Amino acid sequence: MGVIEPQSQPQRRIRVSPTEPAAIRKAIVSNGGLVSLLPERFGLDYLWGAPGSWVGVQRKTPADLVASLMDGRVAKMLAMCEPVGVRVLLIEGRLEPDE
Repeated sequence: MGVIEPQSQPQRRIRVSPTEPAAIRKAIVSNGGLVSLLPERFGLDYLWGAPGSWVGVQRKTPADLVASLMDGRVAKMLAMCEPVGVRVLLIEGRLEPDE
């Protein structure tokens, strides 16, 4: 799969995966974005066109990142999102020590 090309202006709207929390989806849609399966196609949570490229974001908590590294999901996601020009791994939250 080659690099995906940016589309016309309407394609620059942010697309959010339907698996993201409802409050996030609602905020994105209320600001002109849309819920779409397109980010999922590339293993991402968010995707939008920017001048000359696509930008994709995968959002993880520290605990999910560790689990994803251990079970190989991160490697799969990296392979899936390769066609996206700008890729961001957003780590959200605190890493809590084991109790």
